[in-house]
Amino acid sequence: MPKYIGHFELSGDFEPDEITRLLAIEPSWVLRKGVDWVGGAKGPTKVSMWVLHCMADAAGDVNDQIISLLTDLWPKRDQVAELSLRYRGTFHVYAYMDSNYIGFWLDRAELQKLVALGVELEGHYIYARDGFCDDPASWGEDRDMVSTHDNPELIEGHQIRLAQLSAKKGE
Repeated sequence: MPKYIGHFELSGDFEPDEITRLLAIEPSWVLRKGVDWVGGAKGPTKVSMWVLHCMADAAGDVNDQIISLLTDLWPKRDQVAELSLRYRGTFHVYAYMDSNYIGFWLDRAELQKLVALGVELEGHYIYARDGFCDDPASWGEDRDMVSTHDNPELIEGHQIRLAQLSAKKGE
């Protein structure tokens, strides 16, 4: 299971349940402002976070991560754009450095959608050997957050939508 999953993140002074209501999208996890979420932290968090993971199968492939997130967020583009400007909407993507091909490309349509959503793009290169964990259930054990990413129906839905987008791209 990938340890690093591409995701869309909003962070700021908001109530995560309100973001969920506005977007009508179930987040992968949320963090509420004022919670001690990591052992050893110097105090409670200063911001709330609302995070939506891309499908787990897209790990290491930046293009698939972006397409997966766009598939979920594009239908709510007006709301996402407004929230992204207010709460620093960011796509976090991960690419493996030790694969045969470490680059990635985005076509014009994907770039235009990212701009329309008002998101920032933050890329991370990681070694493939560091990108996986044996026990994904242990994620967040020391965090006060709510995770819905382990829902098989959501993952299957991402895979179907990604396959449909990839098929369209190949036409």
